[in-house]
Amino acid sequence: MRNEKIAILIKRAALVVEKISNNILAPYDLTNAQFKILMMLYKNPDQTVRQADIESRFSMTNPTVTGIIQNLEKKNLVQRVENPNDKRSKLLVLTPQAREMEQKMYELSERREKEVTSHWTKEECEQLIVLLNKLLD
Repeated sequence: MRNEKIAILIKRAALVVEKISNNILAPYDLTNAQFKILMMLYKNPDQTVRQADIESRFSMTNPTVTGIIQNLEKKNLVQRVENPNDKRSKLLVLTPQAREMEQKMYELSERREKEVTSHWTKEECEQLIVLLNKLLD
């Protein structure tokens, strides 16, 4: 086993996952960050996702998320609509174009997961999930 700190290994692993993701997503003109936001919106069909929810979920800053959302808007994948429950915030909704891509995005998500975990047994994957969830708690 290499003698490295856990924090460094986690960061390096995250960079590997991002690189794999970006390679898979490049033909669709999407970055990993854009993909994560789209997937969050796909998984929340009730259309109640605010920018603050994305910032919290992915530990991103407001300016970072703003830039990603603006790029998704330019690609006609996301739009901001008025929040009926809070006039100070906007809700993010998927455009019809993004809805048409939904199945393909889920397929790409599965492909990414398979590529990332291709060298591990099912038990190793399950153990890693447990350990990462402990870290995040």
